Amino acid sequence: MPKEKSHPIDNILSIEDMRLKRSVGAFINWVDVKIEEIPEDKETSKKLRTTPSRIWGYFTDESMPLKHYLKSTYGDTEDVFVEMYFDSRNYDAKIFSDKEIHIEITKACDGEQDHHRKLILNQEGSVTAFGKIIIKGTKKSGFTHTPPPLVATTPSKICEERLELIKKALLLKIKKDYPAHTILLISFDDYTLSHEEHLISGIKNIVEKNDMGEFIKIVVLGETGKIYTQ
Repeated sequence: MPKEKSHPIDNILSIEDMRLKRSVGAFINWVDVKIEEIPEDKETSKKLRTTPSRIWGYFTDESMPLKHYLKSTYGDTEDVFVEMYFDSRNYDAKIFSDKEIHIEITKACDGEQDHHRKLILNQEGSVTAFGKIIIKGTKKSGFTHTPPPLVATTPSKICEERLELIKKALLLKIKKDYPAHTILLISFDDYTLSHEEHLISGIKNIVEKNDMGEFIKIVVLGETGKIYTQ
C-alpha cells in the first residue's frame, strides 16, 4: 500500500494532542503556539491553502473558532476546562465549569466551491475569490473548469453572500438533535467586512428571527476573532 504524502501540518498537529483536556487559558495558549509553529515559507503557505488535510481542517474550522469564543467568554482562566472531540458524537467540544456545556461548531461556507477553488489554485497558481466556478471531470481523468465572468463586486454584495451562508448553516443545524445545554458556534470569513454595519445588523436579524432549535445560545463569530452575537 503506497505511503500517504506528508502534509506540512503533520509535524505540528496530531489528533491525540488536539483531544487533550486543557484549562481555557492553556487551550488559548496552545492554539496560539501552534499557529506560531507553522512555517511561513511560500511552499508551506501554498500547500496549506491548496492541499486537503483532515487535521488542518479540524484546527482551522473548529479549534480556532472555539479559541475565539472561549477568550471572549472566559478570558484566560485556569478554573474552566475544555475538551474537543473528533468522532461521531453530535457535538464537537465540552466546557467544564460549574456545569457542563456542549459546543457544536460549524463553518458558514460553500464547501464545494471552496474545494474547487483549492484545486484551481493548486493547478494554476491563482483563482478568483468571487462568482461560481463550474467544474467538469474527475480526479482520475482530470478537471476542467469554467471561471466566473470578471464582474465588479461590492462589500454590500459580499455581505449578502456571507449572510446567506450563515442562515443556511443555522437552518441546517437547528433541524438536528443535541444534548441539553448545547451552544452553537457559527464561524465565517469576515476579513475586510468586520466593520460593515449591514453585516452586523444582518447577522443579529438572522439569529433573532430564526428558531434556536435545541440550542441554549447561538454565537456567530468571524475568522478575525470578532464576536457578532453573544
